[in-house]
Amino acid sequence: MTFEPGGPLARRQAQQARRPSRRPWLFGILIVVILLLVAGNGGRSWWAQRVGDLTSRSRGADFAIGLVVGLLPVILVGVAALSRHRRRVLRMFVAGAIGFIVTDLLAPSLWKAITHNSAATTPFEKHAPGYLPGVYVGVGVWFVLLIVAYVRARRAWRARFSKFGGGSYGK
Repeated sequence: MTFEPGGPLARRQAQQARRPSRRPWLFGILIVVILLLVAGNGGRSWWAQRVGDLTSRSRGADFAIGLVVGLLPVILVGVAALSRHRRRVLRMFVAGAIGFIVTDLLAPSLWKAITHNSAATTPFEKHAPGYLPGVYVGVGVWFVLLIVAYVRARRAWRARFSKFGGGSYGK
């Protein structure tokens, strides 16, 4: 049996390699539609009721669930960091973005809580009183982790390139 470079198998394989997959686009469109439905139909008040029913309005349990939701971006980035694929950084970025979006959908923004926008915070105060403090503590923790990571990356960058400019780089 001999291999022919222009044979039918080679042509079929080349054609399949050129055709892009439609799955990522369909998956992305499905996620956008779900997010729009949840955001537009009072998803936060529904979520507040579910958390309240799950925890029987226990402040400690509400706080624990809120903390996990607030730390969701960090948790998802950590899980994505466990992969050993060549696109690990991209996976970590996408996982963090997804975690941030989910956190934003499941809790009102910090600005709305500070200004005490009653339409945004009342369902949580009524059904799950410890949830919002947990979410905001979680968001604060990942924000501090983000600042620490930035400072460490900047120090590493300067240490690596200081030998090229005589120490004047970045000043």
